[in-house]
Amino acid sequence: MVEDLDIKFDIKKVKAFWKKYYLTIVILLLIPIFLAGFFRAYTYDLPITDSWAEQTVTNNVQAQVQQNILQQYPDIDQQSLANLVTQQTNLYFSENSAEINAQINQFSKQIKAQYQDDSGQTYLLAIDPYHYYRQAQNIVDHGQVGDEIVNGKPFDNHMLAPNGRRTENALHPFIGATIYKIGSIFGDYSIMKAMFVIPMIFAMLAVIPIFFLTRRVAGNLGGFVAATLLAISPIFLGRTPAGFSDTDVYNIFFPLLIGWLFLESFVRRQKDRTRKIILGCLAGLTTGIFAFSWDAWWYIFDFIIAAIIFYIVYLVIKYKKKFYKNLKTKNALTTGLSYLVSTIVFVSISSGLNSFIGAIKGPLDFLFIKEAAKATLWPNVYTTVAELGDTSLTQVIQTLGGTLPFLMAVIGISLFFVKKNKKQYDIKYGIFLTIWFLGTLYSSVSGLRFSMFVVPVYAIALGVFAGKIYEFIKEKLPKSLQINKNFISIVFILLVIVLFITPIKTAHNTANGEVPSMNDAWHTALTKIKEETPEDAIITSWWDFGHWFKAIADRAVTFDGASQNRPQAHWVGKVLLTDNEKEAVAILRMLDCGGNNAYNLLLEETSNPVETKIIIDEALLMDKESARELISNYIENPDDIINNMFCNPPASYFITSEDMVSKAGVWAHFGSWNFERALAYNIVRSNAKEIAITLLQEELDYSQENAESTYRQLNGLTEREANAWIAPYPSYSNQGTCQTINETILCSNGAKIDLKENKAYINTNNGEIEIKEYRDDKQSYSSSEGSEEIAIAYFPDQSTTLLMHPELLNSMFTELFYYGGQNLENFELFDHQVGLNSFDIYTWQLKW
Repeated sequence: MVEDLDIKFDIKKVKAFWKKYYLTIVILLLIPIFLAGFFRAYTYDLPITDSWAEQTVTNNVQAQVQQNILQQYPDIDQQSLANLVTQQTNLYFSENSAEINAQINQFSKQIKAQYQDDSGQTYLLAIDPYHYYRQAQNIVDHGQVGDEIVNGKPFDNHMLAPNGRRTENALHPFIGATIYKIGSIFGDYSIMKAMFVIPMIFAMLAVIPIFFLTRRVAGNLGGFVAATLLAISPIFLGRTPAGFSDTDVYNIFFPLLIGWLFLESFVRRQKDRTRKIILGCLAGLTTGIFAFSWDAWWYIFDFIIAAIIFYIVYLVIKYKKKFYKNLKTKNALTTGLSYLVSTIVFVSISSGLNSFIGAIKGPLDFLFIKEAAKATLWPNVYTTVAELGDTSLTQVIQTLGGTLPFLMAVIGISLFFVKKNKKQYDIKYGIFLTIWFLGTLYSSVSGLRFSMFVVPVYAIALGVFAGKIYEFIKEKLPKSLQINKNFISIVFILLVIVLFITPIKTAHNTANGEVPSMNDAWHTALTKIKEETPEDAIITSWWDFGHWFKAIADRAVTFDGASQNRPQAHWVGKVLLTDNEKEAVAILRMLDCGGNNAYNLLLEETSNPVETKIIIDEALLMDKESARELISNYIENPDDIINNMFCNPPASYFITSEDMVSKAGVWAHFGSWNFERALAYNIVRSNAKEIAITLLQEELDYSQENAESTYRQLNGLTEREANAWIAPYPSYSNQGTCQTINETILCSNGAKIDLKENKAYINTNNGEIEIKEYRDDKQSYSSSEGSEEIAIAYFPDQSTTLLMHPELLNSMFTELFYYGGQNLENFELFDHQVGLNSFDIYTWQLKW
């Protein structure tokens, strides 16, 4: 009977227990959780606009003061002028502080408004978040991530127009849709608001597993240091402020949670077998969820499996014949098998068995992510993606905080191997953390984006270092110096707090600099497309902002950030680079009719990529019947190919924007891609000398001498060097203001144009050099002599010149962006928006 049980509940003991064991933990956890949320919330209010406004108002006042002084003292020297400007500006600010502050506040609000929608919600940061934003919208509207269901699978009809593409369900948009539905219960709420908060929530949650993971081996202080370092890490913070609603935050949260659960299973003794299996299976379940959130989930799985294997090898070496009977062996196998089996099951359920196979293929694919030319001979766009750019170990170390903290992290991990094992789990921790640390360091050197992956284990290592040092000092110093332990603890904790001052300032600066790429100018331009164009219209531009076009304009795009590494990169680059409007329109028609289908269909017949590309290029310059006749020479029934090149295309809109000027080296590189050279490089790279020379002669009809010369030229080239050999990187250079004196135009960028002789020159360190080609708004001028390394474009209306690579001088981008399309027949201006800092956005409608 219940009344027979002698149960006593002492509230005082419960409070004492809580105060002794858990209150400290809660406090130590709340601090990094608060810091993680606080800095990531900057993007709601964009405080940096206050600084911009203050600087602008100050500059305006200084300019006005300087003008007034020069009017009064036209002959004043520069030093006196600077002193007077400073004095009078300071005086003006002190006498009109209220008015100045009002101006600053008003201007700051105006700038903020450019980055926020009508409700005051800051736009999502960056580009990729809009891909998931649209998927979340689809989930809310019709229950799945695609625009429609095709053959029972979600299908995105806005990607790779006009063909569309099958898409996969993923965790991120479902979380966004769920938050939206919950938020809508309490009033007016938007999907953008729901997506905006996700990175901040999961960054705060990531603090919890790293705290407990580190605390187990380095105590409360070690856990606190690791959790705080993670919360304020500039690398992690820069990829996870509120509004940066990409999958990056999951790539930190889930590996930490998986690592924590795995190690909790790994360190338990065999007598806790049930708990070991449960924790191992929970780690597997979490891995399955991680696989549903990101394709490259496999990296933490591979690290764990490698750690188990290395630990077992360690046991074999240490115990030899007794290895099979050793309890440590049984412990490792119990955890390893429970994690492995559960991961296979849960990953297969969440993402399919093929996703699990990716754990084996993934590392191999990563090694070849930046090959210059793919086997298909199409260019590899990943070689030019900024966040995949090469870096060095030195740069990574500096990004992480410098040499000294890095050495502390290395020591922190090394302690597991050099200290006397008082606890069974030390070596296990050491093996796992070492593999995690080295693996993520390698990925960081391979690409800038991956430097974030090293942050969790780096923070753990520093936490271990701090915790172990604290334990050592607390144990040794009181005895040797006869000082109270509590005093030592207080001094050490104060020292840790002081050491966090600089990282917190860095976190502030990082958070303060986070603003959306999206602004009112872009939003207005894309909203106009949505409201004033047919629903089947296609938008073409360089791939970077494709997710914006899909999400805001709600129109299909030629390619985007999820499909950039496709042949479309070459075709769109060629449209921008060509000086032949007819060719540009023909390429756009082909893309809108069938994407790259025409090439693919013809390749099935020729089995020769170089020949196929030559044929398609020739056909694009022909009319429909002439193209049919040409292709008939290679295929019996060319109808499918012709239909994918010469259909009656839907409405088409082409966007040229300010950012594409600095990206010219990229799109022009892919637009000028040389398929013959790509094949030559692949032959040399993949074969021994004699075989390569033979293949160059057979497949490219090279002479013996040319084949040997090509081999010598290409053998040993880096991927970067090979890219430059296959195709150049034409780009725009300095712009200068000009004045005309006696039919001679003189410009601040060194350009000089003789209007009488129609010749152009450039001033260099070696004197004045004649330029072979220059142009104005009407036509191009060419000289029989002169340098072919640079060309000059002159803009009479603005009285400015622009230096550029000669291939860009008469390119479609130059005509559209710089000369307003006035010399073109098939591009009609649909819209022109000017954003912050005079950022131009031109939308053109194709006149077929």
